[in-house]
Amino acid sequence: MEKVAVIGSGIAGLGSAWLLRHQYEIHLFESGSYYGGHSNTVFVDEGDRAFLHSDSQLMPCSRRVWSAWNYLADTRNMMTDSVSVTYWMNLLQNIDTRQNYFVSLNPLQEPKNIHASMTCDHPVFDRDAMAAQSRLATIKGRQRTWFCGSYFGYGFHEDALASAVEVASLLGVTAPWQSTHGIEAA
Repeated sequence: MEKVAVIGSGIAGLGSAWLLRHQYEIHLFESGSYYGGHSNTVFVDEGDRAFLHSDSQLMPCSRRVWSAWNYLADTRNMMTDSVSVTYWMNLLQNIDTRQNYFVSLNPLQEPKNIHASMTCDHPVFDRDAMAAQSRLATIKGRQRTWFCGSYFGYGFHEDALASAVEVASLLGVTAPWQSTHGIEAA
């Protein structure tokens, strides 16, 4: 069986390893001490505060307009970029419970009824990052090396997985959800 090295255990790396596992001998390399590693690129990371909570005060005032993704902006000072994003997990993850669960990134005020909190990094797509992104396609496949990650799109987890599926396709492997045979058992 031909060997494939997967460098980095972020969503793209783990996704690639999973997709290629039946046709290649996979060797996963991660410089960090945990899976879900971090790419050191020209993308600048900013620490985002994230809270899992049950405080509906960070949602739009009218419940009729609540959606899976919601944002609030501080309109008192238009000179700042004070924007908060809140995900309604009950809708997003089909959680069937009376208790509402929300994940807020950089809330305008600290939520009440916090279940967990953390700081996480997200890419910031500045001019240098966008220029580097436009060059990524030119290095794919050189010396039998392919790259994938969220930085191939807009920085979302879905972008990371989409780029992993593309690399798998370039190596002759079709994602199970793209085949006519359906999804295999993991």
